Amino acid sequence: MKSPLRKFGFGLHKGEGRAKRSQQAVSRRDELAQATQ
Repeated sequence: MKSPLRKFGFGLHKGEGRAKRSQQAVSRRDELAQATQ
């Protein structure tokens, strides 16, 4: 299994990666919330 951190934008520029990472984290959390309902 690949490291999930890689797809969270670690390869991008710092600012861009951080924004993208937090955005993905939020959408992922929403997905999990919906899945558990």
